[in-house]
Amino acid sequence: MDFWAWNAGVTTSAGLVLGAISSTLITSAAIGNGDIELKDWLQFIGTLIGAAATIGAGVAAWIAVQRQIREPREHAIETIDVFAMSAQVGTQFIANAIKKLMNSVGDGPKKLIVIDVNAEHSEITKFAEMFNRSIARERYIDHAHTLAPAIICLRCEQLQASIEKLRDRLSNEKYWSDLKTIIECAKSTYDDAESVRAAIQEYRTGK
Repeated sequence: MDFWAWNAGVTTSAGLVLGAISSTLITSAAIGNGDIELKDWLQFIGTLIGAAATIGAGVAAWIAVQRQIREPREHAIETIDVFAMSAQVGTQFIANAIKKLMNSVGDGPKKLIVIDVNAEHSEITKFAEMFNRSIARERYIDHAHTLAPAIICLRCEQLQASIEKLRDRLSNEKYWSDLKTIIECAKSTYDDAESVRAAIQEYRTGK
């Protein structure tokens, strides 16, 4: 529930209650054809203070409850956002590194044969290790899924699957032709990460 809408409703209700109290007090004095005594005003002021305290306590309690709900959810969303952003950085690195590796060989016949285990393969293994280190907060993602909105979690799960697919490609390449597939997989993973961050942005601007 929106706080300001709720607060407006409480304030309106409180105003009606206090208005009714004051109207009753003044009407009673008028019917009795007498002046309102000091004790009546003191009683009325005491009623106002008591009502204000009750309303204030209600607002404070509502804010506390909403904060308890909102803070874990926002932390979960932030965790997923950092995870997706780091995946984008990692996939950009992989795509650029593989492209440079392929360009270093040129257009000779080597691109048609098996990757050299002692040369290119060792380089790709280093790329894979750097990619894995670039992914941030990955171990917290499953817990974040229990708190974040469903659409964000769904897209994050797709991103996780893409990351695992890219890791598999990086560890099982055998031919130079496989490197093009790795680049395509990296681009697809980047797009999935972008989709996650777009869902987060939509949630934050729409709530």
